[in-house]
Amino acid sequence: MSVLTDYFQQVTKEIIILQIAITKLTSVIKFEKAAPIKVGGTSHVKEGLRFPHIYGPLNLDSIIGAATVERRNGTFIW
Repeated sequence: MSVLTDYFQQVTKEIIILQIAITKLTSVIKFEKAAPIKVGGTSHVKEGLRFPHIYGPLNLDSIIGAATVERRNGTFIW
């Protein structure tokens, strides 16, 4: 949830999370360290997690699920 809070706190539109089967991706995927951002928090950097980044187009058959993220009292609910 730290990425949602750090990157998307100011977003007012609906946020949809895609579940992607990486074994079905046709583009390269790399798990990389988080980068600091100018506007937002830094908890995602402090956690030291690696995040998937897709380099190239996202083929639609790799998407196996989707969900809307809700906000309640300033907190994101998955």
